[in-house]
Amino acid sequence: MRRIMIVLCILFACLLNGCAVFQMSPNEITYDDLHCLDNDAFQSNLNSIRGMLAQPENEFDIARAALTACRAINSDFDVDARLAQIDEYADELRPRIESCKTPEKKIQALTDFIWRKGFYTHTPYWTYFATARFANSLAGDDSDISSTLATKRGNCISLTILYLSLGKRVGLNLNGVVIPGHIFVRYTDSSDTQKIINIETTADGIQFSNADLQKVKNEIAYEMLTSYEFTHSHKETLASLLLNMGILYFTADEPHRAIALHELALEACVRHPELVFALATEYEQIGKIEKSESLYRRALLLSPRDPKFQWGLGNIYAAKNQNQQAIAMLEDTIQVLTDAEQKRGKDEKSDFQEDLLIVSHIDLAEIYLSMRRPNHAMRAITAAQKLYKDKTPIAYGQINYAVRIYSVVGKIYQSSGRYQEAIEYFEKALKKCPPPKVEYIRQVRLTLYERLIECCTATGDHEKAQYYSDEAKKISTL
Repeated sequence: MRRIMIVLCILFACLLNGCAVFQMSPNEITYDDLHCLDNDAFQSNLNSIRGMLAQPENEFDIARAALTACRAINSDFDVDARLAQIDEYADELRPRIESCKTPEKKIQALTDFIWRKGFYTHTPYWTYFATARFANSLAGDDSDISSTLATKRGNCISLTILYLSLGKRVGLNLNGVVIPGHIFVRYTDSSDTQKIINIETTADGIQFSNADLQKVKNEIAYEMLTSYEFTHSHKETLASLLLNMGILYFTADEPHRAIALHELALEACVRHPELVFALATEYEQIGKIEKSESLYRRALLLSPRDPKFQWGLGNIYAAKNQNQQAIAMLEDTIQVLTDAEQKRGKDEKSDFQEDLLIVSHIDLAEIYLSMRRPNHAMRAITAAQKLYKDKTPIAYGQINYAVRIYSVVGKIYQSSGRYQEAIEYFEKALKKCPPPKVEYIRQVRLTLYERLIECCTATGDHEKAQYYSDEAKKISTL
């Protein structure tokens, strides 16, 4: 349980919706907020999608598959009615496309049609990336194509699906292209010229060259220390939607449904580093360590030297009590992140990388503590404290870093018999811990109560020990 909040923070970096806005605090998302199907309906929904994925690519309709998928997070719409809306759009668009003589004009006609229908995003990704804060970019409704068709508001996923759905209906060869944290559309001319046009769906559908794309990929590499580009078929593009949906379920404390969605996504697309990473973290969270390790290694093959993948593998080593390998992997991660941050100017600091750096120091401290090396643990946690103190109050995970930092310091003092200081830090952690609305928060609070009871008993303060025992009982049956 100790890492689940941090895992969530890192998973949000996988969400392919940098163009979306933050609609709901991850702490506040609950199972009910997803308008969930019951278990039988959920499994039936997955089986329907799996049947569609078994179709030949030229028969696969991403619109129908995406709308069917979205019923797993929003059952308040009719799939056939939304498909009819797309078909009506296509009938209206088709003569405009047929009247165009060049690929550029056809793409522009498609884009003009979509934007004149009123579709929009809150923040265009293309102009936003350099200052994007990936830990604060969750917007489930914006990824939901049914909601996008109803409200006209979308993000890179839902608008890419709309482009591909209309493109297929009017004879345009469009594909999704995945880069870290984003997806856009690529047109490939079917003639001998094989002309390529890239389309940014979140910024008025601007057309851009591969040279422009390389500049953005360089920005991504600078921000996230990773770089890849995969052109996806329509089936593979569906995996990006399933990725976001699964993370929403994981956030709502439903890891098994998250895994079901992400395994289905992996059936559709094996070339998606963030999807593989999400599955690795989910399997780790439910205790399937060997499965998780194989997925972390697979993610590293798709995106070598990605620090968050290295971080995940380091924690797998720790879970297997392979502490020396864990220390080596985490220290390597810390070095990569530190070197990158030192090269950045004050206004160029990456919240995501700073977050991961804090987490890596905390994890390293936990490992040293488990090895009964309190001095090494204190050095690592002090480094985490300094980074946390210096951070701007923007990243979602800060409150959780404080809980872990104070908890680790408390455990170090407790292991050394310095109980009063341990109590001070456990109480600090408790004050920073959110209310026990979900299971993992409840477990964190119970663990802190147990530590406080032990330390208070050791100091002879039985009255305070009883107080924390009573507090633990209040939430033990929630």
